[in-house]
Amino acid sequence: MGEVAQTILFLTVDATYEEISYPIAYRILTKCDAVLWIKGASNGADIETVKTKKMDLTIFYSLKDIPDIS
Repeated sequence: MGEVAQTILFLTVDATYEEISYPIAYRILTKCDAVLWIKGASNGADIETVKTKKMDLTIFYSLKDIPDIS
């Protein structure tokens, strides 16, 4: 698997934010081997989950499901 990167952003979501962030998130997604789905309401996360499934990437729904690679 590829490297794991963690980024936390606290932003006010508006049309401009969506116009910029969703394409960037998709480009980042194309570099991933898998994703961790975190429960909660998020239109962006829902969109990314659909794209992730279409890309046939592994989706982990819990940290305990991620295999230890050390």
